Amino acid sequence: EGVLWGLIFIAVGLGQHAFEFISATTLGITGEHLTTALRTTLMAKLLRMEVGYFDYEANTMGALTEFLGARVALVQGLVGEQLGAITKFLFLIGTMLFTMFYWGDWRVALVTLGCLPIMGVTMGIAMQAAMPMDQAKQASKDNDNEVKKSAGAVIGEVVLGIRTVASFNAEVKFYEDYCKQMDKLLAVGKRKAVQAGVGLFLAFAIVYSMMGAQIFYGLWLPSGGGLGA
Repeated sequence: EGVLWGLIFIAVGLGQHAFEFISATTLGITGEHLTTALRTTLMAKLLRMEVGYFDYEANTMGALTEFLGARVALVQGLVGEQLGAITKFLFLIGTMLFTMFYWGDWRVALVTLGCLPIMGVTMGIAMQAAMPMDQAKQASKDNDNEVKKSAGAVIGEVVLGIRTVASFNAEVKFYEDYCKQMDKLLAVGKRKAVQAGVGLFLAFAIVYSMMGAQIFYGLWLPSGGGLGA
């Protein structure tokens, strides 16, 4: 019987690796196609815009280049990694519920179900603090989005007009402006890092405390002779 269960676990592990390969490959290819389509469509739109559109500070060459290179790529992460994680989470929940009620004790299953919403909300808040799922919405609310755009605009202006910059000896001025933007971004990043650390600490403390309570309850039931009753 031990050999049988060992072979079953080996088969399950091989199947999991196969599904992981298929999932990562298909979602990655889909994300690449979507990112390419977004970039080409956006490029076609930009080429048809009026010249006055590029005179605004928010539409400088650096800002648009940074948007095409970085912001559009966030869609691939949403379609690939996030969609895959959500799919695996739903499959895990379904498998867990079936296992608990089919092979486990109904009281332990109910306690686990009661803890699931709290654990889910807690982990969601922690992941939101560490790495927001809706990057575009989060960036629109954060000040560092404007800082990144300004820093990208400075780089674009320097590269585009490097001869003009050199002729007027403005290298130091542009360098100081860029350093100021990076200092602002560093301050925001440090604050976010502290918030993410505190959020993850509290989240995992709550989750593992609840898991310990579930295990304690599952071990306490047999001592009272009520397991399976």
